[in-house]
Amino acid sequence: MKIKKIIACMGACTVAAFSSILPSAFVSAAETGKAVIVGQAGENKIFDNSENPVPENAVCAEINGDAQYYVSTVIEPSKTVEFLAVKIYNLTEETFPKYEIKVDSVKIDGNEVSGAAAGAVVEKDYKENGSEMTRIVLADTWSDTKVQAVPENTEIEETVEVLFTVSGTGIEGTSNVPQPTESTEPTTEPTEASSESVTTLQTTRDMDSALYNYLRNRQTTSPIYGNRTSGGGNVNSTNTGDKGIAIAVAGLAVAAAVAVISKRK
Repeated sequence: MKIKKIIACMGACTVAAFSSILPSAFVSAAETGKAVIVGQAGENKIFDNSENPVPENAVCAEINGDAQYYVSTVIEPSKTVEFLAVKIYNLTEETFPKYEIKVDSVKIDGNEVSGAAAGAVVEKDYKENGSEMTRIVLADTWSDTKVQAVPENTEIEETVEVLFTVSGTGIEGTSNVPQPTESTEPTTEPTEASSESVTTLQTTRDMDSALYNYLRNRQTTSPIYGNRTSGGGNVNSTNTGDKGIAIAVAGLAVAAAVAVISKRK
């Protein structure tokens, strides 16, 4: 799928600095200040902890100001969605008093979930295990809120994608939204013969015609083939005549054609 091509090289919300310091330790998105999809769908559990970490081929977003952001995750096939949310660590009203979040799109397996963007619930200043964050809740069958932006009976084959916009921070952010690539088709224009080649070809034809007329009307005397009269009149073409003329013209035409081809090269 396209999503796999986009996310193959991005890793699982980890930072090289952390992995070099703690090569065998679990690194939460909370430690890197990013946004990540969490939840439970059937047997799939993603809670961004050591027991249920974010998949390695998930896409996280570093929220650094006003911009549109993209997050996604990959799961095993499921026929139910018990809980689904986007955690945005370190984005609170204490740090950005006027910030707002708008959900732009929610897709399951590449297909837009109708009404999900409008039905999402944004929870500011949410606290969990000592971490402060903002949550975008898309499905919640566990609490009294019963958020159903993504219905509980939604089937998921592989991917969940969320697109959202942050505004009001007063800082210009850097969007991580993947941009489609446009393929360009090579255009082949027909090659036209140069005016020089066309002129040469026309000149050759004129020469052929002139030579033929000249030889046709040229009469000579030969001791071998009998008398010929010089000038006009009929030519005795017992052995040469028109055949000889034709051979001569053909030879010149071939030579001229070779010259034209060589000129065009």
